[in-house]
Amino acid sequence: MPDRTPPPAPARRDPAPPVPRRRRHPVAALATAALVLTVAALAGCDDARDPAPDAAAATALAATIAGLDGVAEATATDLALPGGSGDRGKAVAVQVDVRAAAEDADGFVAVAAAVAAELPATARVAARVWQRDVPGVPDLAAELSGAGDRGAGTLGILGGVADAAGPTGLTDLQVSGGTVSASAADARALGRLAGAVRSTRAAVAALATDDGRVSTYLEASLLDARLAGLVARVDGWPGVTSQLVGTEGTADVWLRVQVEGDDTVAALTAALTSAAWPADGPVVHAVVSSSFRSEAGVVGRPDPAPPADPGAPADPAGAATSPWPDDPDAPACGGADLDVSLGGFDAALGRRYLLLTATNASDAPCAVEGRPGVVFLRASGTPAPDVETGTPTGTPGPARYVLPPGERLHAGLTWRGMSTALDPDVTVALRVTAVPGADPVEVPAGEHTLDVLAGAAVEIGAWEPAPEGWALDGGDG
Repeated sequence: MPDRTPPPAPARRDPAPPVPRRRRHPVAALATAALVLTVAALAGCDDARDPAPDAAAATALAATIAGLDGVAEATATDLALPGGSGDRGKAVAVQVDVRAAAEDADGFVAVAAAVAAELPATARVAARVWQRDVPGVPDLAAELSGAGDRGAGTLGILGGVADAAGPTGLTDLQVSGGTVSASAADARALGRLAGAVRSTRAAVAALATDDGRVSTYLEASLLDARLAGLVARVDGWPGVTSQLVGTEGTADVWLRVQVEGDDTVAALTAALTSAAWPADGPVVHAVVSSSFRSEAGVVGRPDPAPPADPGAPADPAGAATSPWPDDPDAPACGGADLDVSLGGFDAALGRRYLLLTATNASDAPCAVEGRPGVVFLRASGTPAPDVETGTPTGTPGPARYVLPPGERLHAGLTWRGMSTALDPDVTVALRVTAVPGADPVEVPAGEHTLDVLAGAAVEIGAWEPAPEGWALDGGDG
């Protein structure tokens, strides 16, 4: 999608009074007419044979637009020059940036229409019209092309959304082609804003709230009042921090909700999947996630649970198959039975991966089940504060393994890399409690730099046999 960011605005000031209409300079008018005639004569040619306006014609076009009522400033940029290419595609050769000074949204639409009327009928010329920081008026922007209807479709969408949204808390509106990007003061205003977008010929709606808690990017036809109302209700649910609504390349709607606290995940998922939803409404897949939990379901259409087989043995979700014989009578491993060490460290795509190993150092089999408890010790000798630990989604659940003497289990840790520029007090050792009731042991990080700092979120997997050939850097398999 083209870059919709307007040029930097001048320092905030009181809105300028309406600009009187200035008479066009004769030279500018002649130059514009010559440009239009030249383009018309070349109609039907491809981009390679359709020359872009020369510098003089582009400058004259900008001067003509600058003389229109409600235009505060207009400049033309030759995208073929160094530093001016790239953001509008190869077809556009000249771009005119226009800063409007309208008193209201209707005045801005009128300015954009006047600018569109001056553009020559060629895809080689485009204009960005924008206005912001005017008290009582939303920030507005429109991208216009001289090709085809000279932006008539864009103007219709712009005017339709601005009129229908009216006093709904609309704070920002940008239209480019068939895409509407708009912001509202809060989620409660999205319903009417969504209805305004649907009433136009817009194809895509990218709507958001000013605080960033809600953002949408999907076909405008899917963003109806029912979906907008659902988003507003979810926004008010305790613990919800953000929502992202899109189609993710499917024909359905995907509602991704980020929350604080694992309890919120289950409660909100249950509420969404059990709530009534109209049969003719869009299918909405809800995914509710916290730092360490994620649950999903279809809004108002819960999937029935399969009947349980009373004769089936318990099977922890995703538990690895034990390579050793099971012995129901084997005692639980004590802390003295297990030798805990660092099995390896790796990093990729901004994440860190650490492998712990627990080896049976006794002379008899013993059983291990669960996850290690870990405290991260810094170079200063103090634990890293406010570190949140939890279970990574989709990893094997804890299972009981009878560990023969000399054999070992592994537990994987992962976290997102953190900057040490302002906090060089990195983790140099781990205080590990291998099994419940065991005395904690300190495991040095060795040569590895572990950037687990204050506020980190670390996922800790369950003890399990390592798949064949699985070893991180520094591990021995």
